[in-house]
Amino acid sequence: MKTNMHILELYGVSLAFKSMSAATTAMTALSKGIEVDHDSEYKDYIITPEDDQRFHRRMRLSSGKVAQPKKQRPLGLPAPKRNTVDCPFCECVSVVKGTLCQACGEYVG
Repeated sequence: MKTNMHILELYGVSLAFKSMSAATTAMTALSKGIEVDHDSEYKDYIITPEDDQRFHRRMRLSSGKVAQPKKQRPLGLPAPKRNTVDCPFCECVSVVKGTLCQACGEYVG
């Protein structure tokens, strides 16, 4: 199923929002951030110079159809019966303890 959503692209990552107000709120909050670089020598963060801040130019807001993943349907396997075990000889059916297996005829104790 495809749903029409608002898409915010940021540094090659796309985020989908159901409402335009949520998308613009996220875009506004991210645009107020200050771009920093990690300095591995001092293990600290350094603010990028003001003239080099192009963070707001790397964001784009658009809309499009987003495919929703389908829910996995459970397998139609029967539930095991109460007080039963798998046959240790043929391992193909559930057998009540103390009876003969219907498939192989062995006694399951």
